Amino acid sequence: LRFHFEKAGFSTTVAFNGADAVRKLREQHVDLVVTVLQMLEMDGGELCHHIREVMELKELPIILCSARSLEVESTRLAITYDISHVFYKPISPKGIVAYA
Repeated sequence: LRFHFEKAGFSTTVAFNGADAVRKLREQHVDLVVTVLQMLEMDGGELCHHIREVMELKELPIILCSARSLEVESTRLAITYDISHVFYKPISPKGIVAYA
């Protein structure tokens, strides 16, 4: 995914889990967050909550990548945290970049 974003001219920052993403969001400005639902330390739902409610980044676009088997949870998160788009696995990296 990083390769496709950089090939399209985007600068990228990679976080290894939700807690790492929060640290990086505090350190630098980003224009878009792409996350997955299932992560260690802080899952995608907790990350979305933290972005919207704790950091109050209401306008920051968030793309969630999720397994189709977690569709109900993903839909709930998309509504609750105003997620810009949900992509279900298997995902198309080019599709995500085109959406961004």
